[in-house]
Amino acid sequence: MTYVIRLRSIAIFTLWSIFLLAFVTVGQTLPGRENGKIAFTSEKDGNFEIYSINPNGTELRRLTFNPGEDNYPAWSPDGRKIAFLSEIPPSGGGQALLKIMLADGSGQRVVTPIDISLNTTNFCGERLSLDWSPDGSKIVFQEFGNIVTVNIDGTNRQNVTNTSVRESEPSWGSMNQIAYASSDTKQSQPNSGLWIYLTTFPGINFGHYGYYTCAVSPDFSADGAKLAYVDGNDLIPPGKISIVDPNPPFNGRDLGFYGVMTVRWSPDGNFLVFGSLTYPNYRIEVIDQFGQGRRVLTEGMGINPSWQNLADEVSISGRVLTPGGQGLRNTVVTLTDPQGVRRTAVTSSLGYFQFDNVATGHKYILGAASRRYRFDPRELEVNGSLTNLEIVGQE
Repeated sequence: MTYVIRLRSIAIFTLWSIFLLAFVTVGQTLPGRENGKIAFTSEKDGNFEIYSINPNGTELRRLTFNPGEDNYPAWSPDGRKIAFLSEIPPSGGGQALLKIMLADGSGQRVVTPIDISLNTTNFCGERLSLDWSPDGSKIVFQEFGNIVTVNIDGTNRQNVTNTSVRESEPSWGSMNQIAYASSDTKQSQPNSGLWIYLTTFPGINFGHYGYYTCAVSPDFSADGAKLAYVDGNDLIPPGKISIVDPNPPFNGRDLGFYGVMTVRWSPDGNFLVFGSLTYPNYRIEVIDQFGQGRRVLTEGMGINPSWQNLADEVSISGRVLTPGGQGLRNTVVTLTDPQGVRRTAVTSSLGYFQFDNVATGHKYILGAASRRYRFDPRELEVNGSLTNLEIVGQE
């Protein structure tokens, strides 16, 4: 049985709770957000692969062509990369590689191997998912029933929950919080039904009552003000979309229809994309946050959607100067993003340089190198175009 089939398996009636894990309590300014393409998984060509499609249903494109099954796409915050899981055949669904590729499917590279076998009985049809940290430097996933983070270069794997219960489907919010599904229960009232928790550790809770309730697929809106999830309403998924405020008093509402397997927000926070099941057909559908305008993007096989953010792109420009204030020609200027990707530019005869198409909402390191002078690296927080920057050499 592969991990994709296991995703859709229906297991026993046990609790799947939603937890919220807070790393910091300070918010951050979000860049402008525009809805881009939707990535999803399909077996339309005979194997589970990653595809992309426009929100209006046009320009369907296959992105992966690996021998094993590729699944669980997740767009990076700047919309330039996709993280996904790629099965290692013939592992039978037990071993996968966490990979990153560019938006067109090129440049695939391995971040880290992951054991995706289930060592305990499934709860609510345990599923997998991936998400990125807000700054794009880390990816969160699940392994052995715990929530784990890793740097995008494969270093610094950290088990951030380390509990004895089953935890799954993490979502990393803009306030640097991680929401995830959990099989934990309300131990003080063991016979009162099954619960959903939202917690900031050590104990702010949101309780959803109901027997055999399964709550799965949590996802933060881009501003962190809303959390959508799939509520089984006393049954295992497919269920209905519920939206809750992740802060006290945890006010919530649901969109009133069933058949939903997974749900994700649009970058602008006005729409939801979801995978639905009307047996035996899986579909990718879109609806607005109030439950209006429901429409089908893909008929037949389509699961695990993720919506691309088209981040604002700006320019960074300036001049490299000698200690005496003269322009320095043919100097290599570097701009390094939070993911370690380095861009270079060579100064003009008067020392000028420029970088175009720089995504906003990130911190970059600006540096320069020359044979005659040394330059101290400089951190830039980019929320708009930056001009007239000066990089002054030192003897």
